[in-house]
Amino acid sequence: MGLLVVACGGRSPTSPDSGSAVPAQPFAPAAHAPFPEVGSTSTASGSVLTRPTVVPIVWQNDPLAGQLVDFAARLGSSSYWRQALGPYGVAPLSVGTADVETKALPPSLRDGDLRTAMADIFSGAGTVENPPSPGTVYAFFLPPGVGIRASINGADTVTGQSCVAFLGYHDAFQLGGGPYAGSTVVYAVIPRCPLTGELAVFTDPLDAVTVAASHEIVEATTDPTKTGWSSLADLSNFAWTILLGGEVGDLCAWNFFTPSDIGHAVQRIWSVEGALAGEDPCAPEGLYFGAAPTGLGEISVAVGGTTFEARGLALPVGASATVGLDLFSSAPAGPWAVSAVEPAVKMLGAPPTLAFAFDRTVGENGDVLHLTVTVLGSGTLGGALPGYEGFVVESALGTQRTFWPVLIDSR
Repeated sequence: MGLLVVACGGRSPTSPDSGSAVPAQPFAPAAHAPFPEVGSTSTASGSVLTRPTVVPIVWQNDPLAGQLVDFAARLGSSSYWRQALGPYGVAPLSVGTADVETKALPPSLRDGDLRTAMADIFSGAGTVENPPSPGTVYAFFLPPGVGIRASINGADTVTGQSCVAFLGYHDAFQLGGGPYAGSTVVYAVIPRCPLTGELAVFTDPLDAVTVAASHEIVEATTDPTKTGWSSLADLSNFAWTILLGGEVGDLCAWNFFTPSDIGHAVQRIWSVEGALAGEDPCAPEGLYFGAAPTGLGEISVAVGGTTFEARGLALPVGASATVGLDLFSSAPAGPWAVSAVEPAVKMLGAPPTLAFAFDRTVGENGDVLHLTVTVLGSGTLGGALPGYEGFVVESALGTQRTFWPVLIDSR
């Protein structure tokens, strides 16, 4: 907190006989628990798109169509892309010919509708202007008034609604027939969401779209088929995967800025090097602040036939536990607000299974807050992990937010 060193004998640093004021100590980020170790879960070809090309798909009746195509072009040649993606072995982003659609969409779509449309186009005998090829990402910029449902955490039986459960997503599928049979189609979907609720921090609707687009295009490049870069490589920090998504965009969500060579807001991206240093884990470098829980133990997690140990709380239904929260920042920052939220409640409308009580909800670098968590009932994390609960400690300062997840075994 930049406390002044007090002279011996209890004199004030500004006492007349002390000669001069003792300078404040230089700023140092407070110590906190380590960040997860993000890595690639496969070395197979296609697990990362090292020479990516994005094909923007827009609609003629969209007033932002031209600006979105221009954004894609600026993104690829930007210093932001080089600084954020270069360390992952990714070359500058090329931009394919924009696809301007003239056929109006229905107000409600499912992810399968887009897959079917793409499969029909690529399976036909006619000429395709932007055929699927290694490195291609199709970016669907949905027009206003069109919503879409997609799977959550890879579970097709658990779907979420755009602008509620997510602000964008990416996925991939393999073509089964036609001239491109066997090709993998990588795509990103960015819906148009109203500037209400959390999105009220944006005054320009284009900024809300470009932040989500940068997030999804980056992730479609670094983790196109869910075998690339993510926190899944660090099972001891499984909470970051199951509660935040685990990809290099997810881990820096709501940490955005406006590069001069793009002109609109983009999201900062997880930096393996920055995280290992323990200070600012997002790139390009900026201000990072947060609240890291202490007092967590090891819990047993069983997923897909694999059992492993992960950091978390073992807390049966009806029990409570108090954890410390170490506040830290990579540079001097004003006091920020700290809260706790259950993602399944916020994103999917699930009933709450946890109750939270803080001793304080505001602090700054070096402060320690305390949070008491009570398990009200047994949940499933929105259907993703039965017998487990989870919450995210959220730090908010101005328009920026950071998150630290905690997994609870309530079995």
